[in-house]
Amino acid sequence: MSIRFLSFRKHTYYVVPLIALLLFLAFTDPQELSLPLLLVPFLLLFTVFFVIIHLLSRRMFQLKRINSTVTAFFLALFPVILLLLSSVGQISFADVAVVLLLFFGILFYLRRADFL
Repeated sequence: MSIRFLSFRKHTYYVVPLIALLLFLAFTDPQELSLPLLLVPFLLLFTVFFVIIHLLSRRMFQLKRINSTVTAFFLALFPVILLLLSSVGQISFADVAVVLLLFFGILFYLRRADFL
């Protein structure tokens, strides 16, 4: 394997979820989808956010792999949960505050944990 192939393969992990999300949103009608397929855009959006945040946390902040993975997971999950709550009409300031406190509490605990 050459260096060029490895670089191309690494970049496909970043681009494929974004292309899949755009294609799914462009060619599907939410009115005609079954319930499990309605969750696909949220999963793809989570994947896109996770990949971007993970890449930035590794490159810009020089975090260890496990720390950047945990941080990226929770920071990507936060907007997706808010979008899910918003899509069902169940979002309020209190919901945002509770989710925010929950996520920062979990992040604080996991960053201080000695098993990571």
